[in-house]
Amino acid sequence: MCVNSHCDIIFILVIKHRMHYAKWTAVFVQILIIPNFAFYHIKSMKTIVPTKNLYLSKDSYFGYSITYQPYIRSLVISAPMANFTGHIYIYDIDKDYLIKDNINVTTDDSNTHPWLGATVKTGNSFYTTCAPRPVTIMNRKLKRSGTFGQCFTKIFGVKNETIDMPQISKKDRMKDFVTFGQKMDTFGWTMDITAHDRILVGGPGMVKGRVIQYTDIRKTPQLILPENESSKHNGDMKFFNFGYGIASGKFISENISYAISTPYGNNGVGQLLFYDENGKYEGKIMDSKSRLGTLFGAVLCTVKLTSKQDSLFVGAPTYVPEDTSDDDVGAVHIYMMKNKFQLTKTIKGTHVGGRFGSAIVNLGDIDLDQRDDVAIAAPFENDGKGAVYIYTARNIFADKMSVEYTQKVHPKAVTTRSFGLSLTTMQDHDSNGCNELAIGAPETNEVFILRCFPSIHLNVYSKLPNLQIRNRTEKDQFTFKACLKAKFPKKPQQIVADILVTVNIMHPSAKFKQTKNGVITYVEKLNRNNNVYCRDIQVLTPLDKNIELYPIQIATKAELSNDPSLTEIFDANRAVVSEHSTIFALDKLRVSDCNFAYCVPNIQTITSTSFTSPYIVGSTDTESINLSMINSGETAYNACLRVRVSSARVLLAPGCTRDEHDLICEPGTPLKQNATWNIPNIMLETKFLTNRDKKINITINTYNHCENETDKITEELVIELQNDLTNLVLTSEAIPAEVVNISYINLDTEISHFYTITNKGSTNWVDMRSEIILDSKYAEIKNPIIIYTNNQNMTCNHDSKSYCDIDEIRKNQKIYIMVNLRIPPIAEEEFKNISIITRLNLIENEEIKTLSALSILVRVELPHIAFWIYLAAGIIAILVLVIIIIIFYECGFLQRKNKEKLIDLKKDVRRQSMRRTMLLRESMRSAQAREGSSAPDDQNKLLEVDNKENPTDL
Repeated sequence: MCVNSHCDIIFILVIKHRMHYAKWTAVFVQILIIPNFAFYHIKSMKTIVPTKNLYLSKDSYFGYSITYQPYIRSLVISAPMANFTGHIYIYDIDKDYLIKDNINVTTDDSNTHPWLGATVKTGNSFYTTCAPRPVTIMNRKLKRSGTFGQCFTKIFGVKNETIDMPQISKKDRMKDFVTFGQKMDTFGWTMDITAHDRILVGGPGMVKGRVIQYTDIRKTPQLILPENESSKHNGDMKFFNFGYGIASGKFISENISYAISTPYGNNGVGQLLFYDENGKYEGKIMDSKSRLGTLFGAVLCTVKLTSKQDSLFVGAPTYVPEDTSDDDVGAVHIYMMKNKFQLTKTIKGTHVGGRFGSAIVNLGDIDLDQRDDVAIAAPFENDGKGAVYIYTARNIFADKMSVEYTQKVHPKAVTTRSFGLSLTTMQDHDSNGCNELAIGAPETNEVFILRCFPSIHLNVYSKLPNLQIRNRTEKDQFTFKACLKAKFPKKPQQIVADILVTVNIMHPSAKFKQTKNGVITYVEKLNRNNNVYCRDIQVLTPLDKNIELYPIQIATKAELSNDPSLTEIFDANRAVVSEHSTIFALDKLRVSDCNFAYCVPNIQTITSTSFTSPYIVGSTDTESINLSMINSGETAYNACLRVRVSSARVLLAPGCTRDEHDLICEPGTPLKQNATWNIPNIMLETKFLTNRDKKINITINTYNHCENETDKITEELVIELQNDLTNLVLTSEAIPAEVVNISYINLDTEISHFYTITNKGSTNWVDMRSEIILDSKYAEIKNPIIIYTNNQNMTCNHDSKSYCDIDEIRKNQKIYIMVNLRIPPIAEEEFKNISIITRLNLIENEEIKTLSALSILVRVELPHIAFWIYLAAGIIAILVLVIIIIIFYECGFLQRKNKEKLIDLKKDVRRQSMRRTMLLRESMRSAQAREGSSAPDDQNKLLEVDNKENPTDL
């Protein structure tokens, strides 16, 4: 049986009465192809660009953030670089009209863009936007200015109103900060509006990052700091870019929680911190599976994938796969509640530099499976043009190595850049039951609108008679029903869908009565008044004992007769077939009747496996199951086995098919009396078993008639699993040494205990806990305890007993645990040789391994010196100092004689210089006298000046 997104069936039928059946059946071909399914109508994609009268420059980033406002049925679009400060625009979808909204921000710095519209989000009748970078002069005398984010809410109603939302209180701004720079903020880079219309605003760009919560947009917001977590457990830990991503949902319980990301955590590893609606810390998640620098949590999106808790999609746009050196491929991690809130799947990008996961949006349920679907953008894919991928919940949950997308959307124009940097749904603007999608491309000032088709869920099946108990009048023919069941969406009221049904028959002699070529086609026009559509089809079955063992196979396929995604004009009433529809059915039946009685086979199954007893987890990569069906009764025309295996994945099962839970194994031909059908080497994958797997259950149900659920024999086979605990080795080391010499005057010191956990065995250990116990009142654990793994460092909380989670210890992996201890001052009367002991307990449900580390502080006694010795030493030191001063003085040191000699030397040099000058002047006069009055006037004047200013008598 196939679903719409994963297969297209091509029938090639050559029916010849005398053809060998084995050769004939080979011409039935089922070809798997890449999904080609479209919820969104690409051909009618509308482009919104600012008109010339709006005077937007090319670098305005129109479309940087977008949201749909349902009250005014319009898009709210930001252009944060427009006209320096940034602008907000309202696009009326029905009127195709774009205007600038009247929200303005002020700044005291003409060089720093305030970025009004860095993010916009909407509630029922309002939208909120922020400017994270306006500059305000706080002290004009000192010329001191700072960056302080500003947020605004536009309320729609009888009278539209814009609220300038208050900033955090002075007390909160001063909290834990000392310098002026630490008091600044960048609130407004991220935002989320909860189901209760509470507004969360993130300011990740200043200091460590902060988040504020508005329960009332006219009142001072509540401050949420990462210290809510660290002050309780980790002391002075610092988190970086806290508030980079924000989402709200029922992640952990039935109550709303806030997920706030810090992409670099407190040690370079991205983390998600969770808080309740009052800002109380609830827990955290670390990106323990990726390399550093993935921007884990850059985007967060709440999605409903189950009927209970919400799931969380976490974007990591600079993610790089472990086995490559590519840049910025991107990924989206999916977290769900399964006993605990944990990572269940990762969707990875496929293009270098694409930054897959830069934007994620919840599309709602667009395919009628009661689960939300999502759109994920890679805005820099394809040389910066960008692309948007549509994923359905069914594909996300599919048991495949990678998640397949349902539809991929490219921009039409080759000039478009950053297509998908912003995404928003339009809450079923045209009332046809499917949410439209708006896509921003801010590098080219464009926004696009995609219309969505409603979907119908189809289920194709056949109603076949039991030919083994036919009466004599039915020997030569029988009638079956080819059926189609449709499930319609709630909207639109008038739905249009024409379904082409194709029915094929495969058998050497049986054929349809209505046609000679073995193919019947017809069109069913669906309407809301009818959910089930069946047609009677007659089959001629001439009795031929030579071919009675061959089954009659009937294949039924349904598809849209006119695919609306291929039309140029969008029609909101035209429907598509949902991706999880069952559009193909293959049924088998046989014509033999066991001498006019119901055939009564007697099937038994013999089972054997290759597992050792007990089986050591991880000792092999694969094991096998061998099955044999033995029939001691009448011919079994429709016998089968259903095999269900827990814990281990089935890799290969010859002669079997899969449904959602079981392997279904059916003989290719009827199993005659005393015949045996062997199913060898059903391969089970065991290399991914972990310590959490305690046993493998193999359930085998044997059916004499596969359609009869009650006529079965059940066999349970349990493979007990044992972990390789012996080769999980613990070692310890005391630093600087096991014995530390210490005196009373240097008591306030530090030592360390270093533990190593080495997995030399075959078992992969997961979800382990380590317990560190300090057994000494003379030492204290200095936070944090650090755990070093292959690709990251982790920290954990501490007390007299410290429990640290260790996600995994794989084969041949080493885990290092550093416990830093501080030896505080000790009362002198208590100070003696001290043993400092810590103990590591490695825990899985219960304690399984333990090891201690010991440091002995040996007191070094300082010799006792009498007071008169100190006094005598001081007097002698003073005498020596006096003698040294006298010696220096006698040698001329510290006297002024040399200074006086230096002054006399300067005077003597000055006299000699002046004499040389006068001799030069006399020589010039003599030369002038010899030459008479022929000397120039200016030279005579120079000599006259010299005579006046420099008399010869010194």
